[in-house]
Formats: sequence, structure tokens, C-alpha cells
Amino acid sequence: MIPYPGGAGKAALKPLFKYTGGKGKLIKHYLPYMPHHIETYVEPFLGGGSMFLYVMGRYAPSRIVLGDANAEIMNIYQNVRDDIEGVVEILDMLIEQYVPMGYDERKAFYLRVREEYAFGDLPKGVQAAYLYFMLSTCFNGQYVVTTNGRFYTSPGELTVKNPVNRNNVLGWNKALQKVELFCGDWKKTLDAVEPLPENSFVFLDPPYRESNLHENQYMNDFFGDDDIQNGVIRYTRDFPSNSVIFLCNMERDEFGFFDNLGEGLETVKIRRKVTTYSFGEADHFINEVLVHNNTGETNVRLDQFFWSEE
Repeated sequence: MIPYPGGAGKAALKPLFKYTGGKGKLIKHYLPYMPHHIETYVEPFLGGGSMFLYVMGRYAPSRIVLGDANAEIMNIYQNVRDDIEGVVEILDMLIEQYVPMGYDERKAFYLRVREEYAFGDLPKGVQAAYLYFMLSTCFNGQYVVTTNGRFYTSPGELTVKNPVNRNNVLGWNKALQKVELFCGDWKKTLDAVEPLPENSFVFLDPPYRESNLHENQYMNDFFGDDDIQNGVIRYTRDFPSNSVIFLCNMERDEFGFFDNLGEGLETVKIRRKVTTYSFGEADHFINEVLVHNNTGETNVRLDQFFWSEE
């Protein structure tokens, strides 16, 4: 179990890297709908892993199954789990060069690392360390690729003294030791736990639907309306009642797509301000959408779940 300082304080671990669409700031809104008990936790759209950290710290499930379609992201997790010494050795080498540099030198260094990552014949462990370094120093945690799938995010966090949290990386190594990791289609991760045991919690956080509608794709694996309607929504509708499922997404211009999905499902909307240039403007409001099946009465007290800001 990941230790929480003082028992009910903040999680000792943070997400391994920034990642567009991360749910760290939304978890407090999800808490009233969380299950009381979790034996098996499944997350097939892992991304930055914020919910995984919360579930590990709060529930300590006996089985955890995580996956993502992004092979390069999963390569980071797999190497942090299985080859932590190799990953840390490369990170230490990169940071030793990076930290003493000025702004312009850091920008040039980042671009050299990005080019070597894209075109060099690097071992998997080196690839993992390079991409982790870039996700720690790129613009706003955005995962941007070229038309041929190469990582192409611009440098961004160039004024942070040391962007790599070495202790956090080491902590993730311990947290992942008994975790099952899968790379591929979201169904591959779910297939690993069929038939789904009682007291399971499945967290579905696919790419934002409207990001794809606006042709604003951070990644080269398109996840369209058919994937939503005939994929994750159908899976959510057919989900067994002895476990809990969350389906997360977003609405900005098209409202109601995730409303009234069926008996036993509730749609919750959280309005929040977003500062990004994803839609061609700096500030805008969106509705974060949560569809869940934990609709029975609950005795959950919110003060049991909110992390202290101290």
C-alpha cells in the first residue's frame, strides 16, 4: 500500500508525469460516487495514473490491472517497474547536464533529446527515460505527435530548477511491482479480468470526444464516436451490478451526448474553467462528465476522502 503521511494526508506519490486530460483535480468531485470496497481495480486508459494512485492509497486492492493504447507511455511504466536502475541511471545523466544550463541551452538540449528519441536506435529503457524527461519538461504535459507518430511536443518547463522528481520515480517502481500492465486496445486490458470478479472498480477515461470532433488530436490513435457509442458506452450499459464503473469524458459544444444512457446509470457534470489553446482560445468552460452506476444510497462522508492541503 502506498503510504500516506499522517494516515489521511496527501498521497506520497504524484502522477509519474504530466498528461493532458489527467483527472487529479477532479477526484474530489468523484468521491461521493466511489465504491466502499475494491478488490480488483481496472483502468484501460491509464494516461498519467491519478486515479490509480488514489485507489492504491485508499483501498489497496488485491489485484490491479492497468493498460493504455499508447505503447510509448506504457514503455515508461513497464521499465520503471522492471528496470528502475537503468531508467534512473539515464535520468541522472540527463539531469546532470540539464540543471546547470540557462534557458536557451535547455531549449536546445530538449530538442536534441527529442530528435535522438525520434530517430535514434535506442534500447527500450533509454526510450523510457528520454520520454519521461521530455514529459517532465515539455509544454503543459501535452502529448503531440507528427503525422507519422513521432513525439513532437515543444519544450515548456524550461525555468523549473530540477523537473525530475527522482524519489517519485523510485516510489512508482515500488507501487507497480504487483500491477499487471497491458499495452494495446482498451478491450485487451478488460479481457484480462473476464469474468469480472465481484467488488471490482473499472475506471474508463477514454480520449475526450470533442477533442477528436475538433480534429485536435494529441495522439495518432483516433477514438471516435463509434468507439464511444458501440464501445465504452455499450460496455458501461452492460456492466454487472455487483461492481462499480466510472466513464469519464467532456462536453463543451455538444451537450447531452452522455445523458440518459440507461437504467441504473447516472450522469454527473462538473463545470470548470480550462486554460489551454486546444480549441483555439485561451480560456473557456467545459463540463467534465462522469457516468457511474453507484446510484444507491451511500454513507460516505466527504471529509473521509478529501486530501489535506497542509
